[in-house]
Amino acid sequence: MKEKKLTKKAIKKKERINKRKQFAAWSLAVRERDGHTCQICNIKAGEMTKNGKVVVLNAHHILAKEGLYSFLIFDINNGICLCQSCHRFSRVCSPHRQEFVFFVWFIQNRPEQYEYLKNKIVNNSNEVLNVKQTI
Repeated sequence: MKEKKLTKKAIKKKERINKRKQFAAWSLAVRERDGHTCQICNIKAGEMTKNGKVVVLNAHHILAKEGLYSFLIFDINNGICLCQSCHRFSRVCSPHRQEFVFFVWFIQNRPEQYEYLKNKIVNNSNEVLNVKQTI
């Protein structure tokens, strides 16, 4: 049976679907590792908030998933489980509203994870430098 050739469009679609599946698996792994609990306020998935809404948890990338740190996109240690409130809306420690405050909190409360990420960045930088020197 003759194999059908994929068009560029079909290949891109397949890649997007595969990336979505990888992201879903990464997100689930982060939430499971953190016990389906927001690491800032300790509320669990499915509990009720003060205003009567059910808690939904997000897996947040600590270092940006694009650009310089893209090699860490599916690394479970580049993720942290946060409720939607702490993730997006908290004026105290949201990684989207208060990046610096969140990062200080992260270093103080997750030192092993911080050290792991720091070492990965240093090692990746050294690998990039070694490749450039051999060219």
